[in-house]
Amino acid sequence: MVRKKLGDATNRSASSTSAESVDSRKHGRVWRSKFPFINRKNSKTASMSISPTTSEEGEQKDIAEIIPISESAFMQLSLSQSVNKTFSESSDLFHLGVFNNNNSKQSQQYRVCVPDPADNAEMTEDAEICLAAIEFLQKAHSGSDHIKIARLYVKLGGIYSKRTEYGEAIASFHKARSIFSAMLGDDQPEVISTRVLLGKAFQAKGEYDTALSEFMMVRRMRTAVLGRDHVLVGEALVDLGVVNWDKGKVEFALRDMKRALRIFRNVPNGYPNIAMTLDSVGTLHYMLGNYNKAMIDFSEAFKERVATHGRIHPDVGLTLVKVGLVLKQTNNIPKSLHVMLKALDIQRKSLGERHHHVAATLDHLGDIYVHQNKLNNAVHTYKLAVHTLKDDPGRVSHVAEILVKVGSAYKKINEPAKALYYSEKALGMYKKLYGNEHLSVATVLNAIGKIYYSNGEKDLAIKAFNNVLTVRQAVLGKHHPLIADSKNIVAIVHWSKGDLGEATRYFSQALSLSKAVHGERHIKVASMLCNLGVIFEEQGQKDEALESFRESLHIFKSYQGVELLSRSRKYDSKNGESSENTIDYTILNLETVIRNLENGSERDENVDNFSALIDAVNGICLLPQTLT
Repeated sequence: MVRKKLGDATNRSASSTSAESVDSRKHGRVWRSKFPFINRKNSKTASMSISPTTSEEGEQKDIAEIIPISESAFMQLSLSQSVNKTFSESSDLFHLGVFNNNNSKQSQQYRVCVPDPADNAEMTEDAEICLAAIEFLQKAHSGSDHIKIARLYVKLGGIYSKRTEYGEAIASFHKARSIFSAMLGDDQPEVISTRVLLGKAFQAKGEYDTALSEFMMVRRMRTAVLGRDHVLVGEALVDLGVVNWDKGKVEFALRDMKRALRIFRNVPNGYPNIAMTLDSVGTLHYMLGNYNKAMIDFSEAFKERVATHGRIHPDVGLTLVKVGLVLKQTNNIPKSLHVMLKALDIQRKSLGERHHHVAATLDHLGDIYVHQNKLNNAVHTYKLAVHTLKDDPGRVSHVAEILVKVGSAYKKINEPAKALYYSEKALGMYKKLYGNEHLSVATVLNAIGKIYYSNGEKDLAIKAFNNVLTVRQAVLGKHHPLIADSKNIVAIVHWSKGDLGEATRYFSQALSLSKAVHGERHIKVASMLCNLGVIFEEQGQKDEALESFRESLHIFKSYQGVELLSRSRKYDSKNGESSENTIDYTILNLETVIRNLENGSERDENVDNFSALIDAVNGICLLPQTLT
């Protein structure tokens, strides 16, 4: 074992030489009396080289007197999980004599070889152990920087990150990077790796712009040193993509991920995590509505994962779930159901029955059954998902979300009591989890309002929808699109009660806010103008009605020929069914209503036209007007 000695052996004093011949067992006892964590039997290096000598007064010094670091701190350092392990044969050994308050003469006399605490601190998960080791090394190097100190700061930052103490983690990584840069230069691997850790800490803290700056610097540095097509440049692009994703910059995230994918495809012998990148690219395409591209990406990721892991593996099951979601979005419902059931089988075999991924797939299956109008199947599947998560305290929010869907399905089955029971149960869970002012609370209150409305309890519905409005205003402020939607839905319930004054007031407020947040020519503005026009007509305000209808028609015509996906549906209020339609249907009804009003037709002659117009508008604009 290598032992580093302070000073030259030829300069030792006679007293020092004689002292070194003292019975080592005696000094072993002295060491263990002060540091009992050293286990002589279990450690190859437990027999420390302790060389006490007499002072100028001839009195032998106790070992504790030459250690300026507090004994409690050093004991804490030593009692880490790793310190009881056998010290490595290659551990650096320090001379505690150098710590005697700058007394260089005594420092040369007292030579105690001990294991470098940094070697043990690097294996611990205790921040205090790391801090003590850093203090130890700083004193050993007289306050100068050292690579081991930087590495300990990296370790410390990792510990803080695991504890979600990101401010402390960032401070530690900054110190590490500063030392690495000063001693190695800015373009060295340890400097760049520390920048990556800094970026991830800033990202976890929600400081996305700072995280982006770090990752962009990492990319530039790696490109300069390694070339633009190196795999580490690709990994830096992935980090950039994830931050842009977190920021909601989906297009930028997709750009970064596709650039990374191009690099990974050209890696000799293949890149081991290419399936993960393909999965990310597919998910981003899905979010942007590029379903055909998403299907290509997910299919390739599926093949890669089957080739790597075999068919029964969690990653394979998760990719199949995403394939099923794409099929659902493209209205290939039977195939979507088939793929989801296959994914569920793989997940149950690879993860067990009680895993949260199993619950998520059951949740998706329930959605497919709702789409097929198989509501009893949906309720059963949703309940299985809730049962799967019932013992997982970290998934309370997901359980509440599924319970809202159970309530909605019961509402459609026309079992309002059960619908209300499950919705109120979800509401209680959300309030306990988040408090009264949270958007999830507003979502459940909205669902409860719809249940009351469907059951004919319109006063209770208005109360629930006003509570939704209150919560949303508290969370989002008064100038947000969801506030306009809330006011719109309150107006509709007042309208259905025959309270045209309140309906007009809320519709007018919703219209003004929608114009402010969406612009004068948005399709939601056109919808609200239609509703307001009908109310004006009902109150005999023909001129105001015509003005609203004409403005609405002008906006709708600007959308002519535009396919609005799920928004482009005609809702039939008489039988509760919907069918595919285009904006042309709404325009046709608007033109008929306007023409009849201009010709002075009686209201009784326009009832069917008004009814058709309202159904068309409610179906085409994806507004919360349809309260069923």
